[in-house]
Amino acid sequence: VVPQHECYILPDAIPLDQAAALGIAFQTAYFALVDRARIKAGETVLVTGASGSVGIAAIQLAKVFGATVIAGLTTPSKEAVAREAGADHVIDLSGDNLKDAIRDRIFAVTDGAGVDVVIEIVGGEVFTGALRALKFRGRLVVVGFTSGIIPEMRTNYVLLKNIAVTGVDRGQYRDREPAWMHRAQDEIFRYCVEGKVRMPIQDSFALEDYIKAFDVIRNRQVRGKIILRIKEES
Repeated sequence: VVPQHECYILPDAIPLDQAAALGIAFQTAYFALVDRARIKAGETVLVTGASGSVGIAAIQLAKVFGATVIAGLTTPSKEAVAREAGADHVIDLSGDNLKDAIRDRIFAVTDGAGVDVVIEIVGGEVFTGALRALKFRGRLVVVGFTSGIIPEMRTNYVLLKNIAVTGVDRGQYRDREPAWMHRAQDEIFRYCVEGKVRMPIQDSFALEDYIKAFDVIRNRQVRGKIILRIKEES
C-alpha cells in the first residue's frame, strides 16, 4: 500500500492519533534543528510561526536539546499555545517595520545578545527581521512561508555577519536517507513515550469532512494539529 521506507514501528504506548500528529511536524523540526542548525545545549533559538504544528515541535525539541526558546507569533492571542509547548519567551511578529522591530524585540529579551538559531517558518518581513537578530556565527533555517511571501536576501549581509542560511525539506531525508529518518523517528517516539514531547490535537474530522478541517487552517484558527479519521474506531 505504501513504500516500506515510509512505514514506522509505533510503540504501544502512543495512541494512533498522536502518532499521526507527531509525524511530519516533528520530523521537519528534528532535521531543521539537528542537521541544518546543528543545535547545541545552552544556545538560544527563535521559532517563528510558533503556534503551528512545526513551530510547536521545534519548541519542544529545542527544549529537549537544552536550548532557551523564544517563540515568535504573528497572532499574539495564541501565546498560550507557545507557552504550553515550553517557550521561555514570546515575542510579537506582527506590526509595521518588522525588519527593525523583530530584531529590537529579540534584543530586549536577550539583553542585546541576539539568537544562535532561527527556525523560520513565516517568510516575508519576518525572515528579514529574524536574520538581523542572529549572533555571530548564527544559523537560520528556512522551513516554510506561511505568510505566502517568499523573501529575498542580500548575500553581503551573510558575509558581514558571518552567519549561515540553510533550508530543510524533510521529504528528501525520507527518500534519500531512509535509515537516518527511521533513527530520527525512533528518537521522536522515545521522547513522546518519556513525556518530553507531544503534539496538541485541536480537533478531528471524518475524512469526508476534510473541507471543514482545511477551513480551520485557512482561517488561521489552528493551534496544533487537525486529524482526519479514515474510519471510526469501534
